[in-house]
Amino acid sequence: MRLRQYFLNESVIIIGFKDLPDWVKNIMKEKKMKKDVEVNIGADVNIGSNWHDSNVREIFAYKNGKVKSQLAIGTQSLGDSPKDLIAKKGFKYTLKQGEMILVTNTYPKTAKIYAHPNDINKTMLDVPMSNDLTKEEIMTLGLTKSLKSFARKEEAMRYGIQFDNTKQSLIKKGYLSKNGSINKKGKNFLIQYFKKDFIQDHEIASKLGIKRQ
Repeated sequence: MRLRQYFLNESVIIIGFKDLPDWVKNIMKEKKMKKDVEVNIGADVNIGSNWHDSNVREIFAYKNGKVKSQLAIGTQSLGDSPKDLIAKKGFKYTLKQGEMILVTNTYPKTAKIYAHPNDINKTMLDVPMSNDLTKEEIMTLGLTKSLKSFARKEEAMRYGIQFDNTKQSLIKKGYLSKNGSINKKGKNFLIQYFKKDFIQDHEIASKLGIKRQ
């Protein structure tokens, strides 16, 4: 499946650092944020308020090969200029083809891209979306994403799943890293399968028809 075709049906995907557009890579390198990025696909952009006093948010607007940025430090205050207030309060914007928005935060340290679907094939690589997983493997993948490492095995046992075996299978198939953590392929599979970025354990089990023992 071509990535753009996938994006026409989905709104969020995780992109690895090496597959990001060069202008995004350059910004993230400067900020020492060499990691996977959440990409929101669609013309309508809705950026919420800068919710924490300690957070430094920077908004980068990409258009016609040029990048402009606006810094927002902390939450709203009486001394904010109109421009500062927009960056802190959040805003809505409709992307045109050729435009992207990158938002970086320091608390927590994250980056998020908003992109128009028609631009995706020019900037990102294809992402494999084949479903070669058993129900037990999907449940284990979901538990790996949603729980801390110390709690995963015990919770898997409550669903009748041999965690160590399914974990090794997921590592061999490329959905988990060698250390057992979920990787880009695993995250994207869950987003595609459940049609949203975050899903609770009981929702995963319900969809798969697995009962908690």
